[in-house]
Amino acid sequence: MKKLIRWIALALAGFIPAFAQLNTLSTTTLSSAITSITATQIVVASATNIFGPSIPSGTAGSMLYIDKEAMQVYAVSGTTVSVLRATSGTTATTHAANVNIWIGNADWFNGYPVGTEPAGSCTKSTLYAYPRIHIFDATVFVCDSESMWGYGGPSISTHGLRVARTTVNDAAYTALPYDYYIAWTAITAARVLTLPSAAAFPGKVYIVKDESGSATSTNKVTGTFDGGAGTTCVGAAYGSCRLISRNGAWWSW
Repeated sequence: MKKLIRWIALALAGFIPAFAQLNTLSTTTLSSAITSITATQIVVASATNIFGPSIPSGTAGSMLYIDKEAMQVYAVSGTTVSVLRATSGTTATTHAANVNIWIGNADWFNGYPVGTEPAGSCTKSTLYAYPRIHIFDATVFVCDSESMWGYGGPSISTHGLRVARTTVNDAAYTALPYDYYIAWTAITAARVLTLPSAAAFPGKVYIVKDESGSATSTNKVTGTFDGGAGTTCVGAAYGSCRLISRNGAWWSW
């Protein structure tokens, strides 16, 4: 047990060696609410990519990030995960069922102070971890389609941050949790925008735009929001729509 605690401490302090490669954070959701700030077992929808520490190999357990709380994994049994709460300087709080959980190693998350945003050009393939998540305010930054750092959510951009732009060239598209502004650069047929679980990302905002000027009432972008599937999001040249997750559903406004 002492060795286990030591390895967890080293991981949180950033002392476990890291290797230069792009590490992509994965996601799952919380199967049941966490109603106590002292609870040390949580139940997830899927434990894929969630690991406990391996002492012989010197590998620390996964880190989970829910809302603004980081948790260090020390055991996994099926979909029940045992965790140390409020790690990496975060604060323990309660969490609703079905919300998103980011999964990665402790050093894949960014502990920079609030207000320290990346800017300028970037090369996604050379980054160590992706997307870039700031754990103290839950902001997400991405290296976007223009190879520039941009704000990826979760809500409306603030503090003058540049919004991340994702381009889609004449195809259907599945929105990622860290997309923000989704721009179609060509539309020659009806295209479907597939959105993530609204319950997993409460308050998440997407802006969808036809930058090509080729959208029509037939060659349009549709999605599941406002209470139905196949709802038109963009149906006219240079049209746009905004979508927000509220009360477990997607709505336009």
